[in-house]
Amino acid sequence: MLGSAGAAGAALAATLLTALALLSVIAVLAWIRRRIRQARQGPVAPLSWRSSLLLCIALAYPAMVATLWINIWLQQRGQDALDANRQARRYVTVQAASTFGEIMLPAGTRLLRDDPLDPGTPDWPVTLRAVQAMRFPAPQAINAAWVSAVQTAPPLMELAQPRRFTVQAEGPSQGREMLCDTGWIAQFRLPDDQRYREDWQRNGLPPESFQPSRWLFETCFEGSPILVPTLRNGEIAWE
Repeated sequence: MLGSAGAAGAALAATLLTALALLSVIAVLAWIRRRIRQARQGPVAPLSWRSSLLLCIALAYPAMVATLWINIWLQQRGQDALDANRQARRYVTVQAASTFGEIMLPAGTRLLRDDPLDPGTPDWPVTLRAVQAMRFPAPQAINAAWVSAVQTAPPLMELAQPRRFTVQAEGPSQGREMLCDTGWIAQFRLPDDQRYREDWQRNGLPPESFQPSRWLFETCFEGSPILVPTLRNGEIAWE
């Protein structure tokens, strides 16, 4: 509520400043027109120091307001460019086959990443760190399972073919086999390695730490596909 009131107040102030600047320009133009008319009729008395001061103020004020709006426009343009660059770094399509931990990402793989160490500037290289989800252009084999997409946190796999898993999580189902159908989501948990977990949480998933062979199968279920958006003409597209 306070934020909305503040924004409304700022907009009102900007409108008043602009209106006053326009009125000042109109007044100066009207004054110049009057002086020209007087000059055609005969000699015109020179301006007094008060009139000269008012004229300077009337000319300087619109220039200041115009400079303010130009600065705002330049800042907004820079912010828009920064936001577009951040989006391009968040929604990445792999251009060439790349090693990612235990697997190879084929060209065309769509990635969703959120790197806390990435400042988002154009001169900073885009890495494979902090990948949150990936969708392959064609099913890939991971731990003898054919999958269409993977989510890293929590660890999930979208199965492209039926696969039988053995429950590894502790509990009454441990050791039981589960048949997971095509399109189902297989759910895992990370190994009990505190350092391994903390590195993910603090810095984002390092590529070399992507080790699905260490994931512990918990269950599978029929759920929604793992969505990995992409950018098309600067717009986010969910496919």
